[in-house]
Amino acid sequence: MNLKSEIDLMPTINVALIVVLILLLISPFLGESRIKVDLPRASTSEMGEEQKITVTLSRDGRISVDEKLISLEKLKPFLSQRIKIDPDNLLVIKADKKISYGDVETILEIARECGVGRIAIATVQKRAAENRDSLYTSIRR
Repeated sequence: MNLKSEIDLMPTINVALIVVLILLLISPFLGESRIKVDLPRASTSEMGEEQKITVTLSRDGRISVDEKLISLEKLKPFLSQRIKIDPDNLLVIKADKKISYGDVETILEIARECGVGRIAIATVQKRAAENRDSLYTSIRR
């Protein structure tokens, strides 16, 4: 009696390829913010990758810090804690262009009180507005 045992790898390969396909399809959405923001346009230069804290202000008043929804009251302690850990962090403010300047000014004031040394405001470059490339305009203290 000649018994041969074989392992069929085709189902495993099929599952692995499906997982790769799913990852390829969802990867463009992983870097985007959960809160949709229509950034204002500006002609500035692009900044490189560095450690940053991103504060997003949506049109409907929601605030998120690094993709985590947070209330305005909890923003100051949260930023203070992050700045104590790494004082060289860049604070990037992404505010919808329909947001009043007063709301952005409130975030800037909180950042100043927390000791943030470097602040940038995210914009969309005028000539790249069709591509929706986001850029940062730096504000230095």
